[in-house]
Amino acid sequence: TYNSPLSAIGNVIGHATNMFGTASEVTYLDGMAAVGGITNGGKAFTVGHYSFGPDNYRADWRDHLFVHEYGHYIQAQRMGWSYISLVGLPSLISCSREGGWHGVTHDYRWFEQNASKLGAEHFDKHYGSGADGYDSASEHFF
Repeated sequence: TYNSPLSAIGNVIGHATNMFGTASEVTYLDGMAAVGGITNGGKAFTVGHYSFGPDNYRADWRDHLFVHEYGHYIQAQRMGWSYISLVGLPSLISCSREGGWHGVTHDYRWFEQNASKLGAEHFDKHYGSGADGYDSASEHFF
């Protein structure tokens, strides 16, 4: 329930993209829906438990973009509404500035690094031992 207001907003975005024919595919894994066909250039964003990405974007633990966005989902679960001011808006501003923001590029902002770490820890824990091709030498290992 802590994250439900954000998920309600994500639900509205998801239905709107579906109504206007933008969404190409919807998949689901571990509590998060991934909606493909929404963004360009390998970028994605997450609102509540909805994640919006480019064509062929799927809820798959082997997809690094999905794993990163799943980390944002974990952040939102922990932060609730404060996610918007602590992560959402700063991330939106940061990714819109090509050369970085105050000398730091988007990928190296604390909230982006933390999202990658949280997503990787989740999927390493739940899919890391015994999953097909998932070991420390695998390209899918985080």
